[in-house]
Amino acid sequence: VAGSVTTTGDGTSGIYIFGAQLSDSASLDPYVLNAAAAPTAAAYYGARFDYDPVILQPKGLLIEEQRSNLILRSEEFNETSWIKPNVTVTQNTTTSPDGTVDADKLAVNSGQSGVPVEQAVAKAASAIQYTASVYAKASEWDSIGLYVLGGGSFSNRATVIFNLATGLISTAATVAGTFSGASATITPVNNGWYRLTLTFTTGTEASVAMQLYPANNGSFSTGNGTSGIFAWGAQLEAGAFATSYIPTAASQVTRAADNATIQGSNFYSWINSNEGSMVTNFDWLGASGFDTMFAIGTDANNNTFLGLNSSNVQRMVNTYVGTTDMNSIVAPAGGITANTYYKLAGSYKINDYAVVSNN
Repeated sequence: VAGSVTTTGDGTSGIYIFGAQLSDSASLDPYVLNAAAAPTAAAYYGARFDYDPVILQPKGLLIEEQRSNLILRSEEFNETSWIKPNVTVTQNTTTSPDGTVDADKLAVNSGQSGVPVEQAVAKAASAIQYTASVYAKASEWDSIGLYVLGGGSFSNRATVIFNLATGLISTAATVAGTFSGASATITPVNNGWYRLTLTFTTGTEASVAMQLYPANNGSFSTGNGTSGIFAWGAQLEAGAFATSYIPTAASQVTRAADNATIQGSNFYSWINSNEGSMVTNFDWLGASGFDTMFAIGTDANNNTFLGLNSSNVQRMVNTYVGTTDMNSIVAPAGGITANTYYKLAGSYKINDYAVVSNN
């Protein structure tokens, strides 16, 4: 202040500051909000940038459909929402993936084996596809079983066992009874943490129960009351894949569908409404319904955009810059495949257009 490196404070005078960031690069990176201090029972709506967990290559902006975390107390396994008669839960014992010391330890009680921490959730009496997920880390034990039961019966279930030391699935995802279509993933996060997922389709049971089994060497060992694993961020959602973690407290939490926009002078200062080109690279996760990749304006039925729908159709609509309704173009051959990268490009001018994909 006033040319001095240090100034004696008076308790009220100062400056405003925002957006501290430390980046491991040789140039100034765009500011990224750190959401670690976000409320513990609300979804985060800032820009989220996805990356390949193996090669760490950036994938780009993550745009997700609406999802709900049906699990209560998703970070508080000591709470009564979780049934745990033969597992000791020690709260807030280590740093979780969000950088806060709020991950719990799950230890099997002395003389017990094959016992879970469990939470049941009501559902419609119909077959529904779900994905269960949780973050886990090895402690004295190195494995965890992720099970989901239907209607309180072990006969109807989807199961998988993960090895948290090797980062591998030690017992493949399987189903029994009325359940079908099980698959699982294990994804490294940071500091020994993994996000584990189990996707499956239920029968017509009126409830499902998510179970976490502390294990060792890929099996349900006999506990000593202290040895176990760390867990954080449990989630159960209706869908064919896991979306970003949604923290919950005493009630279920829904994250609205993402809608990334640029508007006002940030947009109309450079856009040419008479003609132009659009290019998008994307990885389609397989959500149903119409998925717009790029849109200009507020109503996709009357504006220029590139997208695809559940029938795997590329579209370019161009009515607002002319009089011709340039509707569906069926491409690419063979349709769109989930979890595959595509490039979709289009050019437009009044009453004319062209669109192409990379395959």
